[in-house]
Amino acid sequence: MPFINNDFLLSCSAAKRLYHHWAADGPILDYHCHLSPRDIAENRRFLNLHEIWLEGDHYKWRAMRANGVPENLCTGTAEPYDKFLAWAATVPSTLRNPLYQDRKQVPVARNLLGACLQMQKKYAEAIAARRDYLVKYPSDPRWSNVQRDIITTEYLMAAERLEAKQYADANRLLGEFLAKYPLDERVPAILLLMNRKAVAEKKWDEAIAGWRRIVSKYPDSEAASQAQFNIAETLETKL
Repeated sequence: MPFINNDFLLSCSAAKRLYHHWAADGPILDYHCHLSPRDIAENRRFLNLHEIWLEGDHYKWRAMRANGVPENLCTGTAEPYDKFLAWAATVPSTLRNPLYQDRKQVPVARNLLGACLQMQKKYAEAIAARRDYLVKYPSDPRWSNVQRDIITTEYLMAAERLEAKQYADANRLLGEFLAKYPLDERVPAILLLMNRKAVAEKKWDEAIAGWRRIVSKYPDSEAASQAQFNIAETLETKL
């Protein structure tokens, strides 16, 4: 049985009957949600998860402090993004605490941790966080999406090296990507990117051979059209 289930906190038959037969279909009246009455009355539009989850919740601040999070990330002047990242990293340590028990958002927070790390271009850490999510929450409805996110992050790691003109490292990562995901829709475009190394090194025959392989194997792709153009331009201007 899952830790949080339909009878969570209902410890006797009377409690289960009262809840399921009368209370379950009633409105949710949350008198202790840590949102200020003013925010509710003025129908405030929150700009980010930090504002709605963390801005006024001293219980979360206390848990973060206990987890060794610096005060600047609890109530200080740190960026909302960094504060949320600190909270997401704290959540797994709150097991057996009401902060953990009342959170079906724990998988959400774990997934968002991966997204936050990816936005910071900490790709290896993002992949590790998402793989941890896959292991811990195999029945979560976002599981398949997270698998795809890992694949995208692996691609972004290589693209970053390419942007930095670290061609050998980029091609190594792109080659590993192609070996793992040969049916990925980005394969023709990746082969086009991998040819940048030959272009940068002015190895025109090698570059043309690479482009011709793309045209031959993926004739109807956008990458093939670009490869054909590159061949014509190179033959005219470089050889």
